[in-house]
Amino acid sequence: MLRPGERGELPGLMEAGFTDYLVKPVRAASLAGRLGIALDSPAPEPPADPARPPSEPPASRAVLVAEDNEINALLVRALLERLGHRVTVTTDGTAAVAAWQQAQAAGRPYDVVLMDLHMPGLDGLAATRRIRALEAEHGATPALVAALTADASPAEPDAYDGAGLDAVLVKPLDRGRLEQLLAGRTRGALAA
Repeated sequence: MLRPGERGELPGLMEAGFTDYLVKPVRAASLAGRLGIALDSPAPEPPADPARPPSEPPASRAVLVAEDNEINALLVRALLERLGHRVTVTTDGTAAVAAWQQAQAAGRPYDVVLMDLHMPGLDGLAATRRIRALEAEHGATPALVAALTADASPAEPDAYDGAGLDAVLVKPLDRGRLEQLLAGRTRGALAA
């Protein structure tokens, strides 16, 4: 990733083995183009990894992602879709609560909610508390709710637990950790 004024360094970078570049600030369309992802279509299937033994494919989960950063949302969505999950992305806590309510009313509740903690308006903790209150009010099966944060050592584990979060995922997301969470093997573990 280069600043606009650093484009003159491209020949040296290409000689060093880099095959492409992005100019900061990175736009979602530029990143999607480099990754070969159409913004309006599902992510392509990843090639099979010969070093990884074949395993039973995980069950597809309905996942709600609340993320206000366009690039982060694109990356999370692409990763989840590659893993075979159905994804809805919202850009703030208010929209996340509304999407949760609409899915419940339609009889297609979300299995998992990935909630960015720092969003404009209703933040991730407040949105999680609202979803938990609605679950209790309607007798709904609780969704697995995980915080998305760039903070590698969450400073407020009590606040996270009090809001009803089941886990904390650190951005950029670790694929293995995300797969464990989606498989239900880390529920209740408030650790990154």
